[in-house]
Formats: sequence, C-alpha cells, structure tokens
Amino acid sequence: MLSLQKVFEDKWDAFIKIHPVRPIVNFEVRKVIDCGKLSKGFAFYECGHCGNYKMVPFRCKSRVCNSCGYQYQKFRADKVKSKLINCQHRHLVFTIAEELRIFFRRDRNLLHILFHSAADTISAWLLDRNKAKRLTCGMIATLHTFGRDLKWNPHIHMLVSMGAKGINTPFEKFNFIPFEMLRKRFMTTLLFHLKKAVNSYTFKILVDKLYASKTNGFYVYAYAKITNFCSTSI
Repeated sequence: MLSLQKVFEDKWDAFIKIHPVRPIVNFEVRKVIDCGKLSKGFAFYECGHCGNYKMVPFRCKSRVCNSCGYQYQKFRADKVKSKLINCQHRHLVFTIAEELRIFFRRDRNLLHILFHSAADTISAWLLDRNKAKRLTCGMIATLHTFGRDLKWNPHIHMLVSMGAKGINTPFEKFNFIPFEMLRKRFMTTLLFHLKKAVNSYTFKILVDKLYASKTNGFYVYAYAKITNFCSTSI
C-alpha cells in the first residue's frame, strides 16, 4: 500500500496543474512530501563512549501529514482536556444553511463569524436564564470546514460545560439546553453578523428568504453528555 507521502510525491504536481489550490494548501503538501527526508535536514547524535551515531530527520509537523498530524491531534486533545472544568459537558454542533456556504468559501475571513455567533448564542441564553446573576459557562469551539462527504460545509463543534458561574454566584449546574430555541437564536445571530460583513442587496434578499423558509432555525445538534476527568477545579 502506498503511503500518503508517496501518493503526494508521485501525483501532486500533475494534480495541481488540473486543479489549482490555495497557496497554503500547496505549502502544507510540499511539507508532507519532504517530511522525514535526510536531505531536508536532520539532527545528529553520537555516543561519546562507543562512537556510534544516529541521524534523525526533521519532521514536517503539518496537520496534513498522517504521521505528524496524528501527533498534533493527540497534543491538541490533551491540551483541550487540561482546560476543561471538572463537570459534565455537552458536545454541540452548529450548522448553517447550504445557501450560505458559498459566502464562506469565497471569503474565508468570514469564518470567524461562525465562532462568535455560536458563542453569542450560548451566552445570550445564559443571560436570559438569569440577568441578575450574569452567568458564564465554559466553551471550547473548533471549526470544521468539510463534512463527512468531503464537501465544503463549514460548521462549529463546541464543548459546553453543563453549568455556569456568575459574578457573585458559585458554580450552578444545569441539566437542560433548549435546542429549539438555540436553533432559532443561532440563525438570527449568524445572519445579523453576516449582513454587516457582506452588506449587499443580494445577500439581504437571501436573508429574507432564509427567515421565511427556515422557520425552525439552523440545525444545532447535541451529542450525549460526556464527563470530563481533568483535574481543573470548579
């Protein structure tokens, strides 16, 4: 079986002649092609007693690399786990209407709006629960730009603590998240931010059509509760 590195090495130049890619993609793939090659640099180790030596090639550390990418994924997972509050969490997925995907594809600078809209949705819900307490929960969000079918489909995955803390309120647990409300609120929040960023008459027409057709809001999905075993105290 050919390795991913070998496939890139044999086919990449021919592929990009037919299918142009963004410079950053080409840069990352070139790193994978050169990953682990002694000709691209190495660390030299020698035993001071027996004289034996070893040359260790430098790795690319690219997330595209099936070797370095796995190590990066493991490191990030451990890093995220260390930041979680020691309580139950919910894994939420915030998706958008298919009609909006093209705008994020044309201008990737808009992708940060997905993060802000998802976080604002949760924060606004907590504020509505009790305005006096001004509750704040733990949120960690990450962006996925493609779906399982490998088509462009930007969406947000978020871990949300099942509890929150106020200015003068100790940690307060909750067991219910109103997903029907979150769907509508996420749609409203996202479209509000996008209208300011895109600011075109055509987009405003699309927004009106989405409000008319997406009466249940954009899809917000929640996986089962998960328990965090980190050492961070509440």
